[in-house]
Amino acid sequence: MITYRWYRNALPEGACNLFRTIGEDKILEEARTRQGISKTRNSSVAFFNNVETQIVQDNVMSYINDCNVQCNWNFELDFLEDVQFTTYNSSDSQRKIDLELSKLPVDDYKDGYYDWHKDWCCRNCSKDEDGNEATIKGPRKLSCSILLSSPDEYEGGEFKVVNGDISRLEDGVFLKSDNANIRNKGDMVVLRSDAFHRVTPVTKGIRKSLVLWFSGPEFT
Repeated sequence: MITYRWYRNALPEGACNLFRTIGEDKILEEARTRQGISKTRNSSVAFFNNVETQIVQDNVMSYINDCNVQCNWNFELDFLEDVQFTTYNSSDSQRKIDLELSKLPVDDYKDGYYDWHKDWCCRNCSKDEDGNEATIKGPRKLSCSILLSSPDEYEGGEFKVVNGDISRLEDGVFLKSDNANIRNKGDMVVLRSDAFHRVTPVTKGIRKSLVLWFSGPEFT
């Protein structure tokens, strides 16, 4: 079963720079999973508002629709959650940022990463301007990651996705996974939200990206 499709230079540099500026102007928070702060991931995130999210959607929807058809998924999609701006800092970069902000350095800086996970959830919700839960939507069906950094800005940070049959080694490493080949600014990967994927540790510099989740009516 095909679980993903990638697009080279899907977004022009001007759009990437705009979305990057929007994200960088926001207050970043430590990324969480649905269980809260987790060792599964080490990154910082901020969320676009409704207007900003709509601008992103206008720029990517043709690729989402193309992937949905070309991969023969044909999911019914009717909702995009607030777009997530994500930064993965190498340990050295995070230490430098803390020093510039006059924060006391810590002893155990770790490279930014996101371990194997699915974006799939049975139900999701949007939030209103006050952060309260709004209308409950259907399940996540498609996810999308767009790279906003150039290759010379970071090392590591490869986007890996399980493609085809899912099986694991005893140590939890997947027997079959692909590098989604998003290394250039504007590269995009679209994947099924129920596909396992990860971002390997960023060992140098900072990796910045957008993450999108599309949902639709319950599966029948």
